[in-house]
Amino acid sequence: MLTARRILIAALLAMCALPAFAAPRVLHFVHEGSADSPRGRAADFLAQAIKKRLADQITMQVHHDGSMFGDEAAVRELRFDTGAMDAPEKAGGRTPDRLRNGLMTAVDIHRVSRLGRELTLFELPYVIPDINAAHRLIDSPLFTELTASLPRTGLVALTVWDVGMSHFALQVAPGQPAPNPGPEALRGARFGESGSPIERLIVTTLNGQPDVANGNTDAQQGSWWKLSRSGRLDANSYVLPTAHRYEGYLVLISEDFWGALPAHLQDQLRAAISEATAANRQATRNLEARAREDFLAAAGPEHLLSVDAPDAWRAALATISEHLKRRVGLPLFERVQEFLGATR
Repeated sequence: MLTARRILIAALLAMCALPAFAAPRVLHFVHEGSADSPRGRAADFLAQAIKKRLADQITMQVHHDGSMFGDEAAVRELRFDTGAMDAPEKAGGRTPDRLRNGLMTAVDIHRVSRLGRELTLFELPYVIPDINAAHRLIDSPLFTELTASLPRTGLVALTVWDVGMSHFALQVAPGQPAPNPGPEALRGARFGESGSPIERLIVTTLNGQPDVANGNTDAQQGSWWKLSRSGRLDANSYVLPTAHRYEGYLVLISEDFWGALPAHLQDQLRAAISEATAANRQATRNLEARAREDFLAAAGPEHLLSVDAPDAWRAALATISEHLKRRVGLPLFERVQEFLGATR
């Protein structure tokens, strides 16, 4: 009898003590970028924000440079829980601890827009006119609508981290004149490989050549930071500052892990992500300005062309948005356009 009583008391004490001594949940943030990339910096900031807010309940480990998963594999693991990793050392895997051992990532929007068609809106040229408009949209209730279809694929979108606005850069042989600053400048231009179908569509619409093998290219598109990191922006380059498309990383978490979090932990995690997003926006602004200044110092101000006729660029690319806005859904597309126009 005494032994049975001791066992019962020990069990009750263990049950009472479990919440206090349970190991914190673990989040693994994985991405292909470097630690000094916009998303790498934001992920490290997020880990620190989570440590301050939730040190005894959630810890985050950041895995840069694809050291755990590449971007495509991360999205697949978030969706399907392939069992590629075992808890608690690594994220994912069908184990009893899976809901306490989660996965997050931040990937180019094009990697997910095929799963949530509404996200196509972010990729369309000249739909989001500038970086501030992108922020207003991401911070608005409309972002919830644009990502509402993702949970049924196993994903929850929490925000978007900036890469910047996309521009064009052209290589010109020494001694040759500067290119025309209009859309005709890209006729025949050879662009490198791109994982984004809409990036390729932009190139072909402007009569350029997409997906040319490395070493034979003379054109590229991307944010100032991306252009500078390509290694192909030099004294023979000219930049057309078209700002024709917003580029961002969609921040994702497993729907299973997110749904298992108590409401107060979801709120704290959202608050930490808001802090990281604000840090990302400021850091990206600084990175973009520095990349632009470095180019001007290296190539000279005459190599930054003036896009004096932005309407010509919009007209040249208008057919893309006109055709693909149906992927977003016309009512939602129109409400976003109205929202962005009203909040300028």
